Amino acid sequence: MKFSALSKNSVFYTVMNTVEALVPLLLVPLLTRRITPSEYGYITLYVSYVGVLVPCIGLKLDDYVRMHFFENDAQGRHALLSKSLCLVSLVGLFGLGACMAWQRELSAWLSFPASWLWVIVASAFSLSLFRLLLAFNQFMDNKRCFLGLHLAYTGASLAMIVGLLLTGQGWISYPLGKVLGALLALVAGIFLFVPGFRLHRFSFSSLKPLLSFGLVYLPAGISLVAGGLIDRVLVAHRLGTEATGFYGVAALFGSALWLPILGFHHAWQPWLFRQLSDLQQHGRAIRRVSLCYIVGLPAFGVIVAAMSWWMAPLLIGEQYRSAFHLIPWAVATMILQGSFMHCQAFFHFYKATRVLSVGSMIFIAINLVLTIVLLKSHGLPGVFLATILAYAGALAFYGLVALCARLGQETGQPAQFELAA
Repeated sequence: MKFSALSKNSVFYTVMNTVEALVPLLLVPLLTRRITPSEYGYITLYVSYVGVLVPCIGLKLDDYVRMHFFENDAQGRHALLSKSLCLVSLVGLFGLGACMAWQRELSAWLSFPASWLWVIVASAFSLSLFRLLLAFNQFMDNKRCFLGLHLAYTGASLAMIVGLLLTGQGWISYPLGKVLGALLALVAGIFLFVPGFRLHRFSFSSLKPLLSFGLVYLPAGISLVAGGLIDRVLVAHRLGTEATGFYGVAALFGSALWLPILGFHHAWQPWLFRQLSDLQQHGRAIRRVSLCYIVGLPAFGVIVAAMSWWMAPLLIGEQYRSAFHLIPWAVATMILQGSFMHCQAFFHFYKATRVLSVGSMIFIAINLVLTIVLLKSHGLPGVFLATILAYAGALAFYGLVALCARLGQETGQPAQFELAA
């Protein structure tokens, strides 16, 4: 894939991620004028809990599909997708049962209404299946199908949420609309947007490698959402759901930077895997692209922060004004998160699941400790600062591992990572 193709694919996936992200962005003026900051706090908690449950229920098998995609022929790829869909379905049904059995205890711990806890699990379940279809089409380079999946999900979710809001259902309109939208997109995706796909027969023993991968990889799978969950839960318990609502509004503007980051990553990861298969020939191209990304990301972040600062008073209701000063902090967090994700892609190629998980556990541990400390002394800005420092610590670990691997190559030692699964 040439640089021009990489650029075009980056733009395509950024546009697709923007389409999906339009749902919360388009709804901000409506939501912030129809519900209170405390009620918006429930939506913020819902988004965080779903974000963490998706890798727990989905076992990050979308990454497993990506890692092993080029090792299989067409039939093997469909068999891999079939096994992944089956395993995720089994875990999702178990999760729904557990949620119903312990809903009172979970409600008290999560600061979320007991009667609506099932919506969180249902959303994570449907999104896990949906992301498997996205990953498959991403590496198949089926842009038409990828586009169809995103449009189906975005259109259905937006229509459902607006309809429920206009009928006076309040804050729960957002979670219910997202669940219904994901289910409709999932049905459409299986029957319309995975060309030639049919379920393959397999033995349950063949699911063991997938389950083993998911359990070992779990810390890496939840790392990108664990920071937000830790922040929101601690803020909700220490400062209340209203403060969580302010945090959520600031994070929403920070997500404007996340869209091009994710779009670039979707295009870059298949390209990177092909180049790394012949590192001696393509090493210079990889370094050039990575340098442009590392230099360009902070510069683009400054632009996003300036635009968000200007647009926030126009889009957000007056009662959310306390969130405006947090927007630069949210954008800075996204810059570090984008760097973290960029670094992880290299370890994905080498299937270094334990390296990825150890680095992610370092991030989670640092973030938890610093959030507890800085929330008390610096309030909401301290929460964002804790996440920034945690990403920096995890990046330092990944850099040390890569340096050790490079030194091993130069001294004639094996180039593979000793922590790889």
